[in-house]
Amino acid sequence: KINILLGLVCLFTLFRGLRWEVGTDWEQYLNIFLYSEWSNIFSLKRELDDIMEPGYIVLNVLVKTWGGGYTSFLLLTNFIILYRKNRIQIPENITESRFSFTQN
Repeated sequence: KINILLGLVCLFTLFRGLRWEVGTDWEQYLNIFLYSEWSNIFSLKRELDDIMEPGYIVLNVLVKTWGGGYTSFLLLTNFIILYRKNRIQIPENITESRFSFTQN
C-alpha cells in the first residue's frame, strides 16, 4: 500500500508541478519567485501591495540558492502539499479503483 501511496504522490506531483503558464495568478507568483532574495524575505510585496509570507519567500530563495528554477519550485511545493497536507486513503480492497483525498 505504501508503494501505491508514494506512486500516486509522485504522479500527482509531476502533474501539478510541471504545469506552465496555468492559472490567472501564474505571472504574479512567477514574479515573486524571480524577485525573492535573502534581503527581502520580510518585505517583498506582490502586485496587490500585500507583503508575502516570509516562509513562502524563504522557500523560494532556498530553491534559487540551490540552483533550481521555477519548475523545481513548483515540483517541491506540490510534493510537500501532497505528501504532508493531504493523505490518501487506500481502500482495504485494493482492487477498488476509487481513492479519496482528505484534508488533515
